[in-house]
Amino acid sequence: GPIDKGVASHAKHLLNLLRPDVDELTVFLDSPGGDVLAAMELGEEVRNQWAFTAMDEHGECLGACVLVLAAGARRAPAPDRVGLHRPSLDAKASRDATGQKNAALARKVQTYLTRMGMPKKLFQDMMQQPSDKTLLLNAARLKTLGLEGVDPAFEEWARANNAQRPPSSD
Repeated sequence: GPIDKGVASHAKHLLNLLRPDVDELTVFLDSPGGDVLAAMELGEEVRNQWAFTAMDEHGECLGACVLVLAAGARRAPAPDRVGLHRPSLDAKASRDATGQKNAALARKVQTYLTRMGMPKKLFQDMMQQPSDKTLLLNAARLKTLGLEGVDPAFEEWARANNAQRPPSSD
């Protein structure tokens, strides 16, 4: 469902509860998007736990959900079910104040995606898409934008530490 602070908090709690008993922790995504800041908060926990992110062929991952998908140590999206658009706040302020807040939000998203090891092209494609129109990504574009496959840092760790529990990325 939609991502908000409550969903992020509950999901983070579940990740921490499950991690001690599970070697390969997978977060299945099916969301129309939602609160960008909550999605990044959840994504940070997904990355801290080296959890995998995945979708089934009937799910969707739109808008803010892409930020959680990007955090996965291994990412298995569903082609043509992942969609990008420019992040924005649903603010009821003046146009100038909203513009400044959206610019600040964009900087936070860019910093977050860089920390997640995503290519600059992902952020650029997000920002080129109007916030009210979603660009669906095919399999080739998912791969090009780094949203499909194994995170290089996780892959390097896995090769060096064959069959050990993932480290905390704190």
